[in-house]
Amino acid sequence: MFDQIKIFKSNPHYRLGDLLFCKGARWLHDKEVILNNTEYEGSLLRLYLESKGPLNKLNINGLKKCINSLKNRVNVNENTLYINMRLGDCVMHSYGKSVGLFLYFPDKLYSKIYEKLNQNKEIKKIEIVSALHFGDNEFKKIWQFSEEAVDENRIRFNDIIHTIKSRFNLPISIHQNEKRQVDHIDEDFLTLSLAKHSITDSGGFGDVINIARSIV
Repeated sequence: MFDQIKIFKSNPHYRLGDLLFCKGARWLHDKEVILNNTEYEGSLLRLYLESKGPLNKLNINGLKKCINSLKNRVNVNENTLYINMRLGDCVMHSYGKSVGLFLYFPDKLYSKIYEKLNQNKEIKKIEIVSALHFGDNEFKKIWQFSEEAVDENRIRFNDIIHTIKSRFNLPISIHQNEKRQVDHIDEDFLTLSLAKHSITDSGGFGDVINIARSIV
């Protein structure tokens, strides 16, 4: 199952959490890249940044408009529990532990699944919505792809999936997304934001999804 997850070996610019929350040392640089590179035309972040204006904070109404304009790009199943797991470079520099990711604190995930299933008897299956993301900071030469990082992700992820299968007795699969990298990220974000049932991991991506779910 792990080998079905896409690997983004280099994604220094298209980071929804940093760009929407205007945080980090390089978000202004990445904003200009997204606004001026044809690779990002039609993307959620491009639409958001073009309509946002000069304020250096999250524009809730602007985000809501972007999600509503793109929601037809995804189909969600009301009987599926969609689970976001942050994978990839998070195993480097103690980041995953510091922000409390499921990869390092799986009991948090199991508790959330128990809660969802107890409250929503219509859930019949689980889909993992994720990618192995490597930020590949070209300035500081950090968050770069390595096979060692992939191996650590694989070991931790497989242990978690094994536990989910044994405890919850539901079909579990990887959310299939064959789109190019930017569109893949947008689809994952929209799926998790619009789904009736979803669980999000810690970090900026998950924080934005939780906000999105409260406004759409």
